[in-house]
Amino acid sequence: MESHIFQYCPREDLEAVLGGLHALSGLRVQLLDALGTPLLSYGGAFAYCDAAIKCLPTGGKCAEEHRKAMARAISLGEAYIFCCHTGLYHIVQPLLIRGRPFGSVLAGPFLMDGADEDLIRRLAAAAPDPGEKLLELSRCVREVPSLAPEQALHLSRLLFYLVYSLVSGSRELSDARRARLLHQSRVNESIQKYKAQGQKERSYPLELENRLLSCVRVGSLEEAKRVYHELYARLVVYEKYRLEPLRLRLMELCALLRQAAVERGADTALVLELSQKVMQDLQRAESLQSLSYIVLDNLDLYTESLLFASRQNSRAIREATEYVQSHFAEPVSLGAVAQMLNISPNYLSMLFRRITGRSFREYLNMVRIEQAKRLLNGTDYPIVDIAVACGFSDQSYFTKVFRKYTGLSPKQFR
Repeated sequence: MESHIFQYCPREDLEAVLGGLHALSGLRVQLLDALGTPLLSYGGAFAYCDAAIKCLPTGGKCAEEHRKAMARAISLGEAYIFCCHTGLYHIVQPLLIRGRPFGSVLAGPFLMDGADEDLIRRLAAAAPDPGEKLLELSRCVREVPSLAPEQALHLSRLLFYLVYSLVSGSRELSDARRARLLHQSRVNESIQKYKAQGQKERSYPLELENRLLSCVRVGSLEEAKRVYHELYARLVVYEKYRLEPLRLRLMELCALLRQAAVERGADTALVLELSQKVMQDLQRAESLQSLSYIVLDNLDLYTESLLFASRQNSRAIREATEYVQSHFAEPVSLGAVAQMLNISPNYLSMLFRRITGRSFREYLNMVRIEQAKRLLNGTDYPIVDIAVACGFSDQSYFTKVFRKYTGLSPKQFR
């Protein structure tokens, strides 16, 4: 299975940047996964590396050194220049997606101000034939590119900014901070509202939870955030501001969100992997505020996980689903949406089936039924009026579709 790195950062963009960096610098440039396994590579290996590694008692431990260097780069918050066990230098820049390392970009090896002659002699001395090995190492090291310290520093900064510009999680960091401030403000407002009204929220906010799950099923991120503001405030009051009970509630909520995303058609392996990281973060959180932010920051993992595909196809499906969510009460057709996107109806139908696992009509009906469930739960409107408000001109057809998705008639559901 292709690395999840490419589902966040388009492969073609990484190929262009890494290939360009290799062409300009002359260095070998690689994309590594979190275990240090190469995924993309530009430029060949140097004979010196193989020759030097054979001199080491334990052989080469390149992947281990790369992982340690990546951890050091993460702690520094910038690209990190390090010297490996063979005396060559490398630059490593981690690929952080929402603060989590999914891999790294490695540039090198290279020499800095010439070769370390003492190290080469020590390496050769460990070989069965030191004299011959010294000649081999001295010959091979001449093929390795050499950079001045100032050049290496500039290259590390360039690598940092190139990777930073590629990874969506980094570009959206300031947006995430603003979203956190807005969330905290809305939560505080909701808590104060409950206090002012003298409400003692003893019952679990199941209706809000179901609304949030509904948002995930139809892929409505902004509505999911609005619902989560209020849901979290209610949970805080319900659990009387206690950290551990609230932690358990949010972990249960994330399990439900994960299931809703999978039911919607998202890649199961991807959702499970990302959800596991969310669970780990929740377990480590030390305050009510940090608990709240973890779920908020990762809501899009659930609402938009099926859109982690090629950028062009993702854009088409995203625009189509957003149009359906805004116009579900109107006569919406596959042909009209395809015309709006300037693509053929057959191609849009194929994209829908491939990316969401559902046909266009099935997705439209799902959005309409989710809205109908909200109206049935939250209003006293007649069922015929709800059917019309959700885009069904025929009440009997509405009842048939509703039963298909819920197993109940609208009256039984209410």
